[in-house]
Amino acid sequence: MSKEKDDQQQFIFICNGKDCKKNGCKDIQKAIKIELKKKKQQKYIKLIKTKCTGKCKKAPVLIVKEQWMTEMNVPKALEVVNSMI
Repeated sequence: MSKEKDDQQQFIFICNGKDCKKNGCKDIQKAIKIELKKKKQQKYIKLIKTKCTGKCKKAPVLIVKEQWMTEMNVPKALEVVNSMI
């Protein structure tokens, strides 16, 4: 990893509203945390739980680099994480 990338911190926001919870956000959170730890990226990529984001019909929802990602699941979320590394 380059020094320049080391200095940058990235964020993944994950909705923890009722519909997101019902549709698997907890499994996504767990998988992201495991992936970040496995790749030693938890210092550079932070997972932040949010309250409802208002996109309930498209749950679960992630927000990464100002991009809304809807109808997420574990494989899609891990793809996002790995694209950030």
